[in-house]
Amino acid sequence: MSPLQHAVLTQDSLKAAYETIRRSQPLADHPLYRWVLLQQNLTAPHALRNRQYRQYLLEDLLLDMLTATFDTLRSHITLSAVNIHDPIEAIVADLATISRRGSPLLIGYAYLYYRYVRAELDFSTEDLAKALFQNERTLRRYIDAAWQHLYLTLVRHEHAAREQTQRIRCEQAMPNLPIIPLVEQQQLVDRAVYSFRQSQINSLLISGEKGSGKTSLLYQVGHQLITDQLVGDVTWLDLQPFSSYPQTGKGLAQLILMARYISVQPTQHPVALLSTHLEYLSRHQQRLLLILDNTNGWETALHDLWILLSHITLLATSVHNTLSWFSEFMTAPQLGVESSGALVKHWQRLNANGQQHDCSGAIEALSRLSNGNPGRLYRGYRLLTSLASIPTW
Repeated sequence: MSPLQHAVLTQDSLKAAYETIRRSQPLADHPLYRWVLLQQNLTAPHALRNRQYRQYLLEDLLLDMLTATFDTLRSHITLSAVNIHDPIEAIVADLATISRRGSPLLIGYAYLYYRYVRAELDFSTEDLAKALFQNERTLRRYIDAAWQHLYLTLVRHEHAAREQTQRIRCEQAMPNLPIIPLVEQQQLVDRAVYSFRQSQINSLLISGEKGSGKTSLLYQVGHQLITDQLVGDVTWLDLQPFSSYPQTGKGLAQLILMARYISVQPTQHPVALLSTHLEYLSRHQQRLLLILDNTNGWETALHDLWILLSHITLLATSVHNTLSWFSEFMTAPQLGVESSGALVKHWQRLNANGQQHDCSGAIEALSRLSNGNPGRLYRGYRLLTSLASIPTW
């Protein structure tokens, strides 16, 4: 992602912002202030309710970033962090130590720190050059290197904030499902994510009978793709509640647009509008992860849209494996005794009435009778606990 995407985020604008701080002038009219305000609104909007915080937002961010980077460079030569209350004698001694032991980058940062963070000292370039035992021409070369380093530090912070915002937005688009580490499922999840990471596949269909854990697998793969930052946007759509909806390409396109909060006007064709929307996301390098749960009966609709959907990352579940154009196919695995026991223990922890029933002796029998199917295992567990709660006479 290029920093040139934001015209105000340049080295010159950064220098101008620090000069404004040094002159004790307000930064509210500086273009970089509006950019930082936008970033803060994305990552921590609650903090912007404090008007005083908003007023000093850019100033605090820039001064803290300069101080933190200066302290990090100082630690490389075992110098302690700077103290904002150091007297002038301690500062002069500190600058002399930096001139003897510090790198050119640290010398450049020393200039920036005492010029802008300690602006009340009113050091001139000549004063700092003498204290650092540098001629002004050499010092300016070191200062330019420090400006470049500081600018790239701000760019990294911007990228980190953008990635955090993107990850939060993607996670919020997912349902709130628990992730229970089960060996059989984790193996499939790891294999699928590896294939996506290596760009070997862009679509995955998970099939299996009812209650076999398809939705859980779907969620775990999607969650890992978000964590690994392999996608930039997410839409989760459970098609089961829409079984009476027209199961055509047009109907499915309309549902996808609705799930993305895009209204379809009567004069617009849903498929054409979806195509335009996906092209827009592609141009802006926002890789869409579309997750379709319970696609049973929607096979024809998916086939009608397969050319459009081949340009995004697609995860889907179905009872039957009848869609040959998917890049990868997986079948929900049967659970062994160990995984069945882990599931039962999880359900026991979630028991609303707090009663704990010892099912250890029945787990193997439940696993065998359920044939490793989590849905049937859960029904067997509920039956067992209900029988255990019946009083005996």
